[in-house]
Amino acid sequence: MTDETELEARAAELRRQVYGTPGGHESDAVTELAEVEHALARLRETSVASASGTPMGTRTSTGRAAPTPALADDAEDATDSSERTRRARRMVLAGAAALVVAVVALTLGPIRELTVPPRGLEVFDRARGGEDAGPRGSEIALGARAVETIRHIGRAVGFEVWVFRDGTDVCMMVQRDERSGWGANCVDEAVFLDRGIRQLISSDELSGRARPAGLEPGTAVELEWSDESVDVEWSIVPISEAAADPGRVWVPASPEGSTPMTYEEWSSARLAARLGGS
Repeated sequence: MTDETELEARAAELRRQVYGTPGGHESDAVTELAEVEHALARLRETSVASASGTPMGTRTSTGRAAPTPALADDAEDATDSSERTRRARRMVLAGAAALVVAVVALTLGPIRELTVPPRGLEVFDRARGGEDAGPRGSEIALGARAVETIRHIGRAVGFEVWVFRDGTDVCMMVQRDERSGWGANCVDEAVFLDRGIRQLISSDELSGRARPAGLEPGTAVELEWSDESVDVEWSIVPISEAAADPGRVWVPASPEGSTPMTYEEWSSARLAARLGGS
């Protein structure tokens, strides 16, 4: 039993090397493992035969001992050794290939989620994060159900931009900073899928580093988000050509979200405040 115990220990060590180490299936350990496993099988056959009293050989008519099954098998071992080695290598390679396929299948989904950003309406399928909180007062103005759908889609020309759902409508919301008011407009989902949603920022609302080069009087920045967009996009357009959507617009009178005003009411109030302060 000592030989068998030693062989089993060696076989276990070789299996760890072949199956559990990089490149193990291409090492000399594959050949040795096949030989050790064969020797173990032979040793166990001999033990069983001895225990049952089966004779290991017989006498021929000439009185010479006939070759025992073990000695006869030895002649075949030399021929079959290379075939066993090739077969063992094929089994190891097949196991490695199956492992690679399983790993790829398990990781492809999470990797795709990390590397492929959502486009358009897909943004509403991702979990909310801290940046999706929306501006202060949004829950009062929009309602809790709409607020739960708010998703941040980026920053453009100094404005934070979010989108949200209001029933079957798709809406865009912008805010310059926490101290300023904010505006939101909505379009029907069918309209959004056809041409996206846009919102206009006039040139007098932009100053300093946020004011892009090329923005002149009579032009405006148009923010755009479509079903093909990964985040908010913007361009400078003539005011006469700007696709400012006249849909519903909320602009709370204070950061706390007082009674919303229309965009026209808000613009008139800002103009009056400026004239009064001059």
